[in-house]
Amino acid sequence: MFRNNRGFTLVEVIVAAVIVFSAISLGYLAVRSAVSAVEKVTAHIVMADALPFIMDQVKKQLFENKPKGGGRYDQQITYSYEAKQVKSSGNMLDLYDGAIGSYEFGFYMVFLLKTHLVISYENAQNIKTAEYDYHEIVWIPIQQ
Repeated sequence: MFRNNRGFTLVEVIVAAVIVFSAISLGYLAVRSAVSAVEKVTAHIVMADALPFIMDQVKKQLFENKPKGGGRYDQQITYSYEAKQVKSSGNMLDLYDGAIGSYEFGFYMVFLLKTHLVISYENAQNIKTAEYDYHEIVWIPIQQ
């Protein structure tokens, strides 16, 4: 009536091991893809947060007639840019300077620049980059 059971057979142990290891590997893949997605989102949020400051710095450098340059926002974010002239005006005489609210006399050149901006976010594991292309208008005083 009773059989002599001495444990599991080798086939049963191998099938159980395959099931356990498959579940572990699927769990690892799910966690790893979730961590990767969080890292990507974090990088995009940090770079988007820095973008207004960086664009302001680029604009200041363009007003200083520096068509190429870069800098650092913080320990993890660096940026570089290159601006190419699309169009420029002739010499213009400005009678009223709206930026400072007073009358000034001087000659200016107005430039439309196509700016290519690259922002890099560097953390312990890897580097994420974002590229932006936009147009910027700058005016530079001409010494007469």
